[in-house]
Amino acid sequence: MKTDLSTSICKVKLKNPTILASGILGVSGASLVNAAKNGAGAVISKSANLAGRKGHPSPVIIAN
Repeated sequence: MKTDLSTSICKVKLKNPTILASGILGVSGASLVNAAKNGAGAVISKSANLAGRKGHPSPVIIAN
């Protein structure tokens, strides 16, 4: 038995409802393509702009 998991979000049809959130698995174009090829219904990239942004130094740790 095959189950159809397709869904639509804002008139965009996805083959399934899993969406890779922006984060460590989506730090490059290649990693986003890899996630999509391996079953993610959609992927979300990090923010981008022409001026660039330094961001926080790694590793980011929250002390208690």
